[in-house]
Amino acid sequence: MSAKAAAVAVNCGELPLGGGLLALLRPALNEMEPGGVLAVLSRATTVREDLPSWCRAERHEYLGVETIDGGIDRHLIVRGEFSVANHTSNESQLKPREGKLTASDVLDVAPLPLTADPFSGFAPRGARIEPGGPAYPFTLNERDHAAPPEVAKLYDQAVSGQWDATRDIPWDEVKPLPFPLAHALAQVMTFLAENELSALYVPARFIPRIHPAYAEVAMFLASQLADEARHIDVFLKRARLCGVGLGTSSVTTSRSLLSLMQTEDFTESSFLLSVLGEGTFLDLLSFIERYAPDEPTAELTRRAKNDESRHVHFGLA
Repeated sequence: MSAKAAAVAVNCGELPLGGGLLALLRPALNEMEPGGVLAVLSRATTVREDLPSWCRAERHEYLGVETIDGGIDRHLIVRGEFSVANHTSNESQLKPREGKLTASDVLDVAPLPLTADPFSGFAPRGARIEPGGPAYPFTLNERDHAAPPEVAKLYDQAVSGQWDATRDIPWDEVKPLPFPLAHALAQVMTFLAENELSALYVPARFIPRIHPAYAEVAMFLASQLADEARHIDVFLKRARLCGVGLGTSSVTTSRSLLSLMQTEDFTESSFLLSVLGEGTFLDLLSFIERYAPDEPTAELTRRAKNDESRHVHFGLA
């Protein structure tokens, strides 16, 4: 047993290592400089076996254990050099505004870095990082390439603008249509759904490439995927309600969507999908809304158009 006196002591009672002791142990070690000594007071006999192994895995030095008054074990740990450095956060205090907290509020106190460290892995932006971790294969590690300035605002809008394709469309007001009109509407809805399927798959390819320091971008894209899934749902429902089956998928459309799927650059893909593709969609949706044969068709295109406007804004930003 070392003769060093402990700088900090933590009384963990009867908590086992994996049952609450670590929740007390880690913060105490994080407040110490490397080389500082922590005394862990414990009544749990299992800690005698578990704590030395944990120290080896976490690269702290376990000095040993001795029994003191009352049958309490006192374990001594020297904080390792490779553990998380002690520092004061540079973030300002996050405070609600009129009882609300938005992603934009978070971005004000925890701004996006110019570049992101691949060794920080999935650690949230602003967390303390223990040295020695592996490098992650994120490829979108630069703010100017990955994160539009308005991304937090767009995410807040996406969250507040979610709607339910089952509840919010008055499906019972769908009217029977003459065969030519029913066939035409089914074809248009099939075309919309096919394009929205590509809009579901293409952004999903890029989410694993975005460094978590720019999590708001991944969060916005996740909201976009939810939008596209909802659009596919309503478009195919409306097509099938026509009673004539789905329309035709053309070779021209298929080739165009394949070229979009094969685009590897995030900026190029966002521009092609969100600006050229969904920007054109806005005109088509406006036309359908204006000449819709019934209120359910007008309502679903109106709601889809609002979502697509947000996606276009992201592509332009």
